[in-house]
Amino acid sequence: MDSNSVTLSIDSQYTISNITYIDNSLFVSEGQDHDPAPEIAPPTNNVWTITLNSDRNNTSPVAASFNNIVGGASHAYTPLDWALGSSPGDLNFYYGVNISIGSETIAVYLGQGKWGAAHYNWWMGSSALIIQSYLIPANGEQPPMLGFAPQMMVDGTRFALQGTSDSSFHLSI
Repeated sequence: MDSNSVTLSIDSQYTISNITYIDNSLFVSEGQDHDPAPEIAPPTNNVWTITLNSDRNNTSPVAASFNNIVGGASHAYTPLDWALGSSPGDLNFYYGVNISIGSETIAVYLGQGKWGAAHYNWWMGSSALIIQSYLIPANGEQPPMLGFAPQMMVDGTRFALQGTSDSSFHLSI
């Protein structure tokens, strides 16, 4: 089995007070060996690490289940620049966690995909995740352009969601 870790962090003026695994939410490609649930390590400097020991076999049934449970492409995000506004076609596995920030707890689903020969990337999905559009001001002769950015709405606060690597997500104001 492979060790597969993802990290979640938040700006220092906020705190993720707790992360718990959603019972029976683990979905792994058929026939793959895996632990029964991910391990959630206590945070270090407001950074949480979640690790699942599992074999990796990228399949479309896992991705289809992930896309269904999170609500499709408008509620999914991966740090890969070209994938904004899309959803995974194949995943090795995914699972759900409850994340507590302030007085609210939201369900978030984390899935691992693969692209290229051996490059593993993570997806995050949630009904609290939206792809927000914004206008990029014109400069010189160019007309204004429409841009898009992932955001999470938690406890009445709109957080920008950023992938700081293929396996790290950060929430900021």
